[in-house]
Amino acid sequence: MLRPVGLALFCTAIASLCPAGEGEPSFAEDIAPILYRSCVSCHHDEGIGPFPLIEYKDAARRSRQIAEVVEERYMPPWKPIPGHGPRMKGERRLSDAEIDLIVRWHDAGAPAGDFAALPQLPDLTSGWELGQPDLILELPEAYELKAEGADVFRNFVIPVPLGRKRYVRAFEFLPQTKLAVHHASFALTTGVAERLRDEADPEPGYESLDLGDSINPSGHIIGWTPGQVPYQVYPGTAWELDPGVDLLMQLHLLPTGKVESVKPRIGLYFKDDPPTRASYVALLREYDIDIPAGESNYEVEERVEVPVDVEVLGLFPHAHYLGKDFRVFVELPNGETRWLLRIDDWDFNWQSDYSFEEPLPIPAGAELVMQLSYDNSADNFRNPSVPPRRVGAGWGSFDEMGEVAIQLLLKDVDDLPRLEEALARYDTQRADTVIQGWYNLAVALFDQGRIAEAIEAYEECLYLDPGHAKALNNLGAIYEERGRMELSRAFYEKAIQANANQEDAYMNLARVQARDNLDAECIATLQRLLLANPLHKEGRRMLGLLYLKVGDARLAVQGLEEGMRWHGKDPVYILDLADAYAMGGSVEKAFAAVGDALALDSDFVDGHLMLMYLGYQSGELGFARRKMDYLLSLDASVRPSVDRLASSVPFPDGIIDLAMGLADVGSKGAADVLLEQAEAFARAQGNGGDAERINETRRRIGQ
Repeated sequence: MLRPVGLALFCTAIASLCPAGEGEPSFAEDIAPILYRSCVSCHHDEGIGPFPLIEYKDAARRSRQIAEVVEERYMPPWKPIPGHGPRMKGERRLSDAEIDLIVRWHDAGAPAGDFAALPQLPDLTSGWELGQPDLILELPEAYELKAEGADVFRNFVIPVPLGRKRYVRAFEFLPQTKLAVHHASFALTTGVAERLRDEADPEPGYESLDLGDSINPSGHIIGWTPGQVPYQVYPGTAWELDPGVDLLMQLHLLPTGKVESVKPRIGLYFKDDPPTRASYVALLREYDIDIPAGESNYEVEERVEVPVDVEVLGLFPHAHYLGKDFRVFVELPNGETRWLLRIDDWDFNWQSDYSFEEPLPIPAGAELVMQLSYDNSADNFRNPSVPPRRVGAGWGSFDEMGEVAIQLLLKDVDDLPRLEEALARYDTQRADTVIQGWYNLAVALFDQGRIAEAIEAYEECLYLDPGHAKALNNLGAIYEERGRMELSRAFYEKAIQANANQEDAYMNLARVQARDNLDAECIATLQRLLLANPLHKEGRRMLGLLYLKVGDARLAVQGLEEGMRWHGKDPVYILDLADAYAMGGSVEKAFAAVGDALALDSDFVDGHLMLMYLGYQSGELGFARRKMDYLLSLDASVRPSVDRLASSVPFPDGIIDLAMGLADVGSKGAADVLLEQAEAFARAQGNGGDAERINETRRRIGQ
């Protein structure tokens, strides 16, 4: 029972002069350990909490408020209820005993206790919890959040400057603003639609409640809420990040009473080894939502059977303001139920993703189940409509949603297509996802080698939507693989006609044309692509390389330079521009462009290879040989092949340098093979002098 306010304040004022009574909890011995573990990650001077709770004086003068909010379980914010799922990482929920301690501490007048007994304060630096990231991403320009107004949901497209495939083991988010960022969600995108929306908005980012066609990174659910620990992947499941992929960040922003400059930072932590296990995000979503005004207990349920053995790593439930009781569990083949999560007081403002401390095994044949109730009555104080109105499914805040993304870890990576097939068949049974369901089913069947069934699924998709450009494109790819080139090109053209933004179809058609040496037709196809999507990076790169092939370095440079406004943070793209400069005779510009690429990614091997090439081309032989030595010193997993190195140096001097370098690093066998091939080539060309020089080098290396 809480004491009267006046007496509590009086006791607080003299608490530091009086030790705690026998059996009474004190700040130093009892309360500080709770606050330091569960509260101060937000409630410190640079945290998002409205006031700090590190020092005794700050906690004591708010003891009544603290006792009330923890007794009501309003703070610390932890919505899942105990006993309904595995223990979760970063769990902030207080035990009944801890709450009782806080209430009794307040009732006793908030005694200070012996400050010598204070526990060690956790590390509250505003920097990176996991140490310096391997790559830091941030917005090119800050977004100015207005001082007043409604909540803002805004998406930002952030280029990721990579020169090669990387494997991400951890992800950390720094909001950089104390109160403005309520929560964040992240996905990956390779399309241009998001960039075009970003370009069209005069301010950084664009308004959106969804993440569009973006995808979760290789079966991971990445999000952030205040106090959440940085995301670290389950062992063996690092996610692949390829050059040219953008990060899509959605921020839920809260006006704070003053203009806020929003420019968060994201840290990526890499590892060298590719993933050895497969994770997958299963999405259960209810589309058939029609909640009458005044209805206080509207129920929905979704379930899907899992056909293979998996383990559950975590989940992300999502609903809007009318959500009330969110339940996610597993029904085992023997009828037993295993809880994953229950939130019986859903709060849209405190939604989060949750990761389990230990994976939960689920056998084949089990069903994943989502049950969710909504309250559209006037008694729901979170109801945004006064009076209540009928609410249906939709992306808007005043619409409703009901979905849960569940992260699954497969026991066997080869089971992934079967799992994808099961989720696709689930989607074919729902009106709002039936078309995409048939498309996903076709992809899953194709991945299992069931080509005839895949064609039937694509045809079913096209029966429901004759203009489904992705299905048309994929059928074109199947017929191309079967050698039916005329039919393949026809399907690619149909895909382009169905959707002028279907970049895969343009690229596939251009690739077929390039393979058949139809250079003019290929150039025309790529020009059509860039007319539809000026931001399409791979199309612009391919067109630049094609111009170089036909000997028009001027047009190659012109097109690639134009694309720098969008792709100037991509080392691979910049290197294509450097190549075009070099082919056009602008060696100085080529050197500068490679330098820009390496400034973005100093480990970009192709950049160093290009510098070696430029060194030889410009007569800077000492520089070129130093670059060669650097490349040969690299680990075998990233070192360019001998053939690639040989194709980047002049004949025969560069070949001799390369052979000597190989011998110096202990690869005399590779050096001998290289020189043997070079000698044979020189003799075939009638260059006896070069052949003798090469042969003499072979003898020296062999001694």
